[in-house]
Amino acid sequence: MFDLLANRLALVHLKDVKRLATSVMDLASTDAGTGMVDWQEVVRLVRRSGSVRHMFVEQEEPFPKTPMDSARVDYGFFTKLFTESEAAREHA
Repeated sequence: MFDLLANRLALVHLKDVKRLATSVMDLASTDAGTGMVDWQEVVRLVRRSGSVRHMFVEQEEPFPKTPMDSARVDYGFFTKLFTESEAAREHA
């Protein structure tokens, strides 16, 4: 999808899941970084696109604790993930 949209991809919807699903209704959301998404690959694709300006996270019930706790976990995970990937790029 990233290659298909080239430089027109400005927004990315991020979500982590606990397991593969056979339908959208079967998705089992979880806090970012605790599921099965290959986030290093996502970072690589976002960086390579050069056009992504905004990313947003969606997570549905059931939440491990509270929705606000999940928002904190997601924010911390993505902040660390993209900060570390940027630092690695600068030292490469």
